[in-house]
Amino acid sequence: MGRCWPSCAPRDSTRRWRGSTGRAPAALDAFLDGGLAEEEGGARLRCAPAHEAACYECAGALDLWPDLPRVVAPVRLVLGERGFVAPALRERLCAALPGTGIDVVPGGTHFVALEKPREVGEALARFLRERRDVDVA
Repeated sequence: MGRCWPSCAPRDSTRRWRGSTGRAPAALDAFLDGGLAEEEGGARLRCAPAHEAACYECAGALDLWPDLPRVVAPVRLVLGERGFVAPALRERLCAALPGTGIDVVPGGTHFVALEKPREVGEALARFLRERRDVDVA
């Protein structure tokens, strides 16, 4: 995946817009911080553009809340410290799935799994080790 922009100017101009209007949600900051990777000579999307578009296209059609009562497996959320999952959403999920745990990866954004795969893997391994019925190396 090559360079998308000659600089991070789109991100920076969006931040200026947010500062002047106050209308952009914190999720936009999380996307701008985590979704763009600065590299020599410019900036690029961390995800392939087609993958990014597919995620947004599909997300609007999913409503899994009615199915949550059927989840019997333990659940762990792994979030980036600078990412954005609205507190109300976390609370709703934890209420729907009692015992849900949350790990926060320092310095991570909304794209923490792409940015810090080792730390995410370690968080998931710790979660699995807590389960007495799962063997994790």
